[in-house]
Amino acid sequence: MKLPFERFLNSPMKIMFILAIFFSLSLSSRVFSGEIPSSQRASKAIASVNVELKQALLAKGLNDGAPIFIRIFKESRSLEVWLEGKDGTFQLFRQYVFVPSQGS
Repeated sequence: MKLPFERFLNSPMKIMFILAIFFSLSLSSRVFSGEIPSSQRASKAIASVNVELKQALLAKGLNDGAPIFIRIFKESRSLEVWLEGKDGTFQLFRQYVFVPSQGS
């Protein structure tokens, strides 16, 4: 017997669904715990992108730790990351395009 959502998870939308869940969980844990993981693996991952990420944020006039808004589009197969700017409006930070996938 197949579950009602099983067909959906075997579709090209699977990666967007998984990313949405990942971002939701990672954001909620940061908001509620107020802590960033401190394992050696997490520290290495943060260090590898921290400088580049902060430079990209500064170049667009955005701050690290600002509230974010994520939009996922099915037809264009893209994910947008928006951050709240100093003036209180959300500004597009990055856009990611997904390649179509087939199979499971």
